[in-house]
Amino acid sequence: MNKEKFSKEVTREGHILLTKTCNNIIARSRLTEGTYKNVKCSFKSARKLRDSLKSEKKFMYKWYTLTKEFLEQGEIRPLRPVIDRIDEKGHYFKSNMQVLTCSENARKARIKKPCA
Repeated sequence: MNKEKFSKEVTREGHILLTKTCNNIIARSRLTEGTYKNVKCSFKSARKLRDSLKSEKKFMYKWYTLTKEFLEQGEIRPLRPVIDRIDEKGHYFKSNMQVLTCSENARKARIKKPCA
């Protein structure tokens, strides 16, 4: 893993984006209908999820790398970092999460759907 140091702006914005993403994951895991109806999260709060992910160096390196690209390109939504479930039928467990851009995540969802 590269030992690149990220600027304060990147780490600050990365922290904000990660917090928002973790809040969304917790909210989704509590839905009782729709796409995320039966998707659970192994963390009880967004803060605990965020803090656990922040302890993973490889995860955070990728998160900050994508955050940096997102900021450098003018905060274009398709470049925003998101947390994806590796196995989309699985739950939000730490071992089933990865960092992708919003567009990579959307592309993955389209590929997984069978053609009509």
